Amino acid sequence: MTTARGRAATTALAATCLLAIVGGAGAGHATGRTTTALAWRPCPDAGDKEPAPAGLQCATVAVPVDWTHPGTATVDLAIARVPAADPHQRVGVLLVNPGGPGESGVDEVRQADQLLPGLRSRFDIVGFDPRGTNASAAVSCTPTIERRTAPTSQHQLDAFTATSRTVDDACLARVGPLLVHMDTASVARDMDTIRQALGEQQISYHGVSYGTVLGQQYAQAYPTRVRAMVLDSVVDHTDPWPVRVRDQVAAQEDTFHAFAGWCRTNPASALRGHDCARVYDELLAHADKHPIPAPHSRTGNTVNGDDIAVFLFAVLPGQQRWPDVTQALAQARAGDASIIRTALDNDDEPDAVPPPTITPVRPPADTSGDDAHQAVLCDDWPMTLTSYTAITAFETRMQEQAPRYETRIGARLEYGAPTTSSFTQCAGWPTTPNPPTPITGNRRPAILFINHRYDLHTPYPGAVRVHHQFPQSRMVTYDAVGHVAYGTNACVTTTADTYLTTGRLPHTDLSCRPGA
Repeated sequence: MTTARGRAATTALAATCLLAIVGGAGAGHATGRTTTALAWRPCPDAGDKEPAPAGLQCATVAVPVDWTHPGTATVDLAIARVPAADPHQRVGVLLVNPGGPGESGVDEVRQADQLLPGLRSRFDIVGFDPRGTNASAAVSCTPTIERRTAPTSQHQLDAFTATSRTVDDACLARVGPLLVHMDTASVARDMDTIRQALGEQQISYHGVSYGTVLGQQYAQAYPTRVRAMVLDSVVDHTDPWPVRVRDQVAAQEDTFHAFAGWCRTNPASALRGHDCARVYDELLAHADKHPIPAPHSRTGNTVNGDDIAVFLFAVLPGQQRWPDVTQALAQARAGDASIIRTALDNDDEPDAVPPPTITPVRPPADTSGDDAHQAVLCDDWPMTLTSYTAITAFETRMQEQAPRYETRIGARLEYGAPTTSSFTQCAGWPTTPNPPTPITGNRRPAILFINHRYDLHTPYPGAVRVHHQFPQSRMVTYDAVGHVAYGTNACVTTTADTYLTTGRLPHTDLSCRPGA
């Protein structure tokens, strides 16, 4: 699930919103039933994107904006497909969704040769831009407000909620009902319309990150239409938002402990043999009292404890960089924080400081305010902590649960968006048509779930909870740090490809290790 957004003004009292029609897809009216015939044509030029795979075609299909009133307004969905490279070995259709929410399934099909090389010969790869995104009548509200803020009183929270409601109501009046019908349950119904338009009795599906919510909801609504389904980096939409936030905060602390264990034992660590958690804690305490010089950095600014925390948690998701991280910490411990300062200053000069392999980092930021992203989240997740007292109590629990991350970063507004600010992003939203609910139904298809053991975006416990709600499913745990495992590890990728092509799940849950 992607989240990245810089700060913006929070005082706008009204918004001018428009419905951006992109690539010929738009919203319209229909008094009859939804059109499902597909007229395939060459896809528009994608400019500077990767060369298109052979046979790439595009089409549109109309679906109701409001599935509870299918005879009224419709929206055109942009679809792309590339046929199976070996028609004689063709298995069927593989629908794909890259997550986001709001990422382009059409673009994923354009990259099918790179992203799905093991499946290209056996499947027609099909993707679509979900309603209200990209070339499927992308919604846009301009100007808008910074959704994630950190009120310091109930009065501030109430005032922010009122401002948000004014902005959202103005946007809804201009955009129309599509804004509050971008929920994933509606997208699941859209996907079944696409299945019908393709003339397929069943589909296979490969979804990553937020695309796993779509997979879960499709599997629940249309269990007999699923031939095979792989869900990688699983978002748990069966529990309320505070549970998801709790899991993400816990994942930060769990990943720190994984790093500390690696740091103590791995030969590539510059701090091998040391209690690295203790080294880190002592280094921060020292830097708080005596900021550490950074003589070889471009700015020469000193480094304090907060700087070290921001540096560490920004680079922790990149496990391949851990050797350089330990070198940075070891040098700072010796009195030279140039590596850390250089990274924080976003200094990309290759000769600024050895080693040059650490990618310059910025403090974590939240960009979830993209309008389509915002609409999907708020249509799928209600704001469940609505009082300042409840929000501050939650923050206290998070600091107890994840003291290294939360007290230094998660509770600090100056480092992007604090943890509790996620509870304001849907304040004042008109409606939540698709709130989290447990998976139900007697017929639940067999699914292959995949998740990193340490995933800061889609934490492992959520994946396990969803896995347990599909009794016939299997779980592949990639024992590493990261997000989206398919295509990064041979064990994971081979297991998924084998299941998708044969329809046979592994006999038991599996664990894959880096390098396997």
